[in-house]
Amino acid sequence: MSVKLTFVSPADGGRITRSRSFAGFSSTQSRMLAKSLGKGSTRSKMSVKSAKMYSSLQKGAVVCDPKPQQVKKIFEALKKGLNEYLEMHQTELDYLSECHRDRRRNSRLGFYYDLDKQIRSVERYIRKLEFQISKVEELYEAYSIQCRLRDGASNMKHAFSLSPSTKASRESLVELYKNLQECTEDMCLIEGTLEVHLGEFHLKMKGLVGYARLCPGDQYEVFIRLGRQKWKIKGKILTDDSQTWDEEEKVFIPSLHENFEIKVTELRGLSTILVGIVTCDSIDFFTTRPQTIIVDITELGTIKLQLEVLWNPFDSENLILSPGSTTKFSVGSRKNSIYSWTPPNTPSFREKYYLKLVKPNLAPIIRENLLKEVSQQKHVLEIISALATPVPRKITSVEEIIQKAKKQKHCLKIWSECTEQGSILFCPAERFWTPLKYILMFKTKEKYRHHLEKVLQVFLEQIVGGILLGNSRDLPAESVTLFQFYSYLEKHHINNLEKYLIRFAKEVILTEDLQRPGRMKKIKKLKGKQLNQLEPLPQTLRLLAVLQLDENHRIGKAATLCLSRAAANRNFRQKALPFYTDLLSNNDAKLQQAACLALKNLRGIESLEQIATLCQSETEEVRTTARETTLSFGEKGRLAFEKMDKICCELREAIYQEAEIEITIF
Repeated sequence: MSVKLTFVSPADGGRITRSRSFAGFSSTQSRMLAKSLGKGSTRSKMSVKSAKMYSSLQKGAVVCDPKPQQVKKIFEALKKGLNEYLEMHQTELDYLSECHRDRRRNSRLGFYYDLDKQIRSVERYIRKLEFQISKVEELYEAYSIQCRLRDGASNMKHAFSLSPSTKASRESLVELYKNLQECTEDMCLIEGTLEVHLGEFHLKMKGLVGYARLCPGDQYEVFIRLGRQKWKIKGKILTDDSQTWDEEEKVFIPSLHENFEIKVTELRGLSTILVGIVTCDSIDFFTTRPQTIIVDITELGTIKLQLEVLWNPFDSENLILSPGSTTKFSVGSRKNSIYSWTPPNTPSFREKYYLKLVKPNLAPIIRENLLKEVSQQKHVLEIISALATPVPRKITSVEEIIQKAKKQKHCLKIWSECTEQGSILFCPAERFWTPLKYILMFKTKEKYRHHLEKVLQVFLEQIVGGILLGNSRDLPAESVTLFQFYSYLEKHHINNLEKYLIRFAKEVILTEDLQRPGRMKKIKKLKGKQLNQLEPLPQTLRLLAVLQLDENHRIGKAATLCLSRAAANRNFRQKALPFYTDLLSNNDAKLQQAACLALKNLRGIESLEQIATLCQSETEEVRTTARETTLSFGEKGRLAFEKMDKICCELREAIYQEAEIEITIF
């Protein structure tokens, strides 16, 4: 592609910008931002990180100027690269799994063991990639929210500055200035955290290319800088035209705001002659393949520098840690892992106003489910709290803790077999994983068995209420507690774990099938008994909602009919309504639209207030769908629509006409 390179010509000392066909290079950008940020992304020769690398993580430490457009470009390139790595390793896993099946009977035990070990290694790496992708997406979502909030604060500040000065308006301006500064600091903090997730660039020196310009005996110095990271190497042209360099490889930590700067100097005795300087963008380096790049150092291209760049999505110190573990690096007073930090998730100014008005009117179904959840947890805690009181002997049996658990006796027997002597309150995930896997292996049909790992992964995620970093073999420190397990049994009324797991496996496999060709048939079958056997899982609910908007009109209609049928299923509707109501507040406009449609088809009038708030959404598709859904609820819907319309009119008048109104930023 055609891009721009910036040269420093030794002849006239000036800068000449010209077009070059070279992937990954762009025009010179201002480096003032990096200086103001003070982000010293340094790496020593031993590739050891220090807290100084990520000074942008220290909130309030520096005055910075966020660059949302640059962050967006890096995020998109990073996400694309991570997905490429994920696809590549998934292909490798499929191949190894096929070999594993083919050679199970005909191979030596040692070879079979090595192959199995290799498969587990690839599976662990895939889990890490999936976790990395989710964290990057989470960070950018938080960054986008803060960006919109900052823009809103700036616009309101401008509006107040144009209004007549009063005590109330001056106080509001002070609050707005404060809010604007906090948003800016939060954006810089998130930028610094995102920078930690960029991985590493491995640069390898391949030599200079100069045709007639390079002669035996010539000595050159190449200086490469990325922010405060530097690499200076010297080389010599030998008599056979080969080259020797005092260092071949260097690792750089990618930067959100800095470009690579390459400077080549010719050494002649005690004097030096500048050959040229060029800067280049690293945005195209986030890919799985090693890239050999040839850079024109001089304006006419008489001397070129050849490098090889390889991107590693994880850095050498392996910062991908399990939740709750302690990370190696520390910034300021931040003692926890970077993954335990949740970026501020502040709604926009418009959403704040809606939130304030709608807050007293929470949907009855949300309150009902919340109270049930609290009551359930209280019940389980009362049972397990017996351990808190001193007893004359050591308790080693689950049945001694849960006296009233006769219905779950078989399930708790499995738990007892997994736990270690004297440690019945928790069980390492890998120990808990094994008996569940055997249950599925012997109780499910052959066609389900290659989905076992996925099924168990989802099952454990449902129990612990989060996302595990990898499978059981990968995380010896990941534990399941007795409280989590027993709560899950009680909540889902599980008496026979084997039967429940079989039904659970079918639904997980269904979610896979709903994303493949031929899903129309699967959707149409979801009625009556099949529909009643669904949990339903969050993945199932999300897929059914999104399928309503499928480009294939027939699939969209089938999904719509499926959810309409589900309105008569008490279990399905009871779990679906709070899920879709929560989805209305998602930042993804498509998911908001899908949730509105789902609630319309489920006749979820209990969530009317939440749906009505989206009638003034900034996205036209969401706005239209929310209005149609609201008005589909008859007279109550019409009143809710008129109420929200009145609220929005009052909001506009308050912002643009009454400068003396007191605004509280919260």
